[in-house]
Amino acid sequence: MTSRTKQLDLSQKSVVLATLQLTREGDRKMPWPTRFQVVPLAPIAGQGSETFAVDSDGMDYGEDGRHYLVPLRLSLPPGKYAFTQVTGEISAFPLKGIVTAPLGLSFELPARSVVYVGRMNVHMRTRKDDGEPPAGAPFPIVNQSVLGITSSTFDVSVADESTRDLTLFRESFPVLEAMDIKVQPPRKP
Repeated sequence: MTSRTKQLDLSQKSVVLATLQLTREGDRKMPWPTRFQVVPLAPIAGQGSETFAVDSDGMDYGEDGRHYLVPLRLSLPPGKYAFTQVTGEISAFPLKGIVTAPLGLSFELPARSVVYVGRMNVHMRTRKDDGEPPAGAPFPIVNQSVLGITSSTFDVSVADESTRDLTLFRESFPVLEAMDIKVQPPRKP
């Protein structure tokens, strides 16, 4: 679904809506979200783990330049799923680093429906000690270190922000204006 979509076909697949709010402490370069992974929690015919690209359609970059609010929307067959991770990039020429944040938001997608499942708040901050996982793999060592990836970690929470998020979805994707969108309380897998 894009901002130009005129009609939704819910006969075979339903639509799940969620937002990803990405923030970073301090004034270091923000990671740009590129992909997120969705995994079925129960066997679904022909459906396995899938990775979806993040686009900027409807994205709110924030007036402060310190956060991104990404409206995620995708079509899936009815079933139980979880958003498991988001991957992003930090680029500061000539360096490029990769971050990966765990998400942990599960949901059930009924047939022929549009469902909002919550907001995933992902905050990148400095690690307190070596017991906290780094925000990305250590390699390439120089890139990941200089960009602050190996010295950072993520705090992740999920919340029902349907009042604000559904307004964003309907303004950004006019096809949703007349749709009945079910709100499902967010839950961890």
